[in-house]
Parts: sequence; C-alpha cells; structure tokens
Amino acid sequence: KVTGSHVHKFEELVVPADCMSAGYTVHECECGAFWMDSMSREVDHSYLMEYDAKIHWGECEWCHQTLDESTHVFSPWEVVKEPKYIHEGVRSRSCAVCDYTIAENIPTIS
Repeated sequence: KVTGSHVHKFEELVVPADCMSAGYTVHECECGAFWMDSMSREVDHSYLMEYDAKIHWGECEWCHQTLDESTHVFSPWEVVKEPKYIHEGVRSRSCAVCDYTIAENIPTIS
C-alpha cells in the first residue's frame, strides 16, 4: 500500500525472446507496482559454430541443442615459418567449415 505523496517512477527491464520462452518488458516502481507489456513470441534457435580437435557442430546459444556434427575439412598445409639450420619452421592448416586451426613444427634443415 502506497501512502503519502508517492509518485511512481517506473524502470524498464526488457527480457528478450529466445527459443525457449517469449520476450516481454517489465515496468516496475520501487514501491513494487509493476506491469508487463511488449510481449513477443519465441524465436528460432540461434546456432553458433562450436568445435574441438576432432569435429565441429552448430549449437543453439540458448538451449544448447546441437546439429550437424561432422569431422573437419582441412585445407592443404601452409608453411607459416620456413625451417632454417638453427631453428624449426612451422606449418598450419585450417578447417574450411569452422575456425579450428592446427599447427606443427617442421624439423630444422640438416
């Protein structure tokens, strides 16, 4: 119960929709009065590319549902640093689907 000369000052909290729940906006005053509006429907999954050393897959950033697991599709090896007589070189290759990159040393020239 509000007494005296209280004037409501509402702050907004926007709760965005995701693939599991609808979105809405809550307007709340420090006295506890509130209302909700701007309802929106659930949205489609939002897949991000995830990967490890063996495979890559899409994973929803909200509910973590996964899809399209597959092995990496590597580009040919590319020399990043030429080997010399006193130090090793480096070569690398990347997956054409995700950002996974591997590198390995090239032995010194003997």
